[in-house]
Amino acid sequence: MIARAALLSGALMSVSLPASAGTLEDCTQQDDWWLRIEACTEAIDSGRYEGLRASWAYSNRAVAYAALGNYIAAFDDHEKAVKLNPGDAKARNNKANSHADFREYDRALREYTRAIELSPGYLNAHFNRAGVYVATGAYAEAVGDYSVVIKEVPDFGDAFAGRAEARCQLGEVAGSVEDRIEAIRLETLTLAEVTGYLQETRYLPREADDPVDEGAFNDALFAWTEAGCP
Repeated sequence: MIARAALLSGALMSVSLPASAGTLEDCTQQDDWWLRIEACTEAIDSGRYEGLRASWAYSNRAVAYAALGNYIAAFDDHEKAVKLNPGDAKARNNKANSHADFREYDRALREYTRAIELSPGYLNAHFNRAGVYVATGAYAEAVGDYSVVIKEVPDFGDAFAGRAEARCQLGEVAGSVEDRIEAIRLETLTLAEVTGYLQETRYLPREADDPVDEGAFNDALFAWTEAGCP
């Protein structure tokens, strides 16, 4: 399964629904996923929602199902949301995530691409598509998507970590090292974590108590990256 970090916060599309404020609030909240499912289901089963309104409820319930690991139910709801509102880029992105969860990568890529076509510059779709590109070995395409995200959100460490891996696989050693160091600075990766990689692969001597010398660490990171981040 592809790991996806939250890039941008915010609810799905906002629509005016004929329901109590409590139901609408519960159908979007993120503190209690079961309550969210219950509220969204209440809205769906009421029979008062059609088109965009029903799509909104299905999309929000799908996110809750996915958060609880019920990917089949999430996929079904994303399918319904897209059918009801095929022009909603966020629904497309979420449906693509479901395809990726089931390793249906070709379908995921089509949905991410469609989401970006519907909403040019949609960073979540670019970031998520990059993860699928890495999973399928399309590293140059992954670098392109990660770079789009980094240009707009230069403090998003997950994008630097992802681009570092893609660049490593492409043999772009200097760029990969720079991105990995930036990911450490942004605390997406930790120095201890990367040091562990280097020690496990014997590019850096295992010193139990002594602090790692910065020069030795940088040399080891370069050599490890040059070897393809084994």
